[in-house]
Amino acid sequence: TLHWSNHPLKTKSWYENEKIRRTKREISEELDINYVASTGKPFYDGYHIEDHRRKDLKWNTGLAMLRGWDFGYHHPACVFCQIERTRVTVLKEVMGEDESLRDFRDRIIVVSNEHFHLCKEWKDYGDPAGNQKSDKDDRTSIDILAEKDMHVIFQPSTYKQRKAIIEDKLRTYHENIPMLIVDESCRIIDEGFQGGYHYPEHREGRSDKESPEKDGVYEHLMNALEYICVNIFSVSHPDLHHYEDEEAYQNPERIVNYGFGL
Repeated sequence: TLHWSNHPLKTKSWYENEKIRRTKREISEELDINYVASTGKPFYDGYHIEDHRRKDLKWNTGLAMLRGWDFGYHHPACVFCQIERTRVTVLKEVMGEDESLRDFRDRIIVVSNEHFHLCKEWKDYGDPAGNQKSDKDDRTSIDILAEKDMHVIFQPSTYKQRKAIIEDKLRTYHENIPMLIVDESCRIIDEGFQGGYHYPEHREGRSDKESPEKDGVYEHLMNALEYICVNIFSVSHPDLHHYEDEEAYQNPERIVNYGFGL
């Protein structure tokens, strides 16, 4: 998309006039071509690019790979993570575009084998709504994944609970490294934390919501990450988790890399 400043017929005066008649979202996305700029308050507080976004994160062959699933009809999403000593490492994101869940599932299997073929154990987490049948298919979304031995773990949760867990990870540092880090290749999740995933814009006469804007893009991968965290970590004690003793999966010769390019 061409930025207005590069258009031969559009001037600074034109831009200022357009700003008067447009909403903040329209100014950000249609005029400034900035899809990260939030029209409201970022849903998650505490994310800093210089700390949380990391380059070339390595995965640990001695730990289970965790996949978080969101079953959005237009944009099914899957995020790949590992957790080591309660630190969440977000390694990869995949989002579909108007494809069936079965097609997306099969694509995720290919991605899993291509990028993490040495992984010895997989765990899948998802939206509890994926256990509900629709009028389009007798099998639920969770059933469809189970056809390929991908058994989704899920539990009901609120945005408030997910926010408490993830913000604790963002704000907690150990050895100067945050307890939630994101590989720079995960562009949508990175942008989501920066503000793409945000509260709805405040409007006069409407009460402010405690849940994020359903924007159709950022929400799916952010939800997928949330489903992993809310199933593993305790809401009342975010530093504790329900994951089986990870030491059982440790590789004594593992490579630990928190994005410093080591």
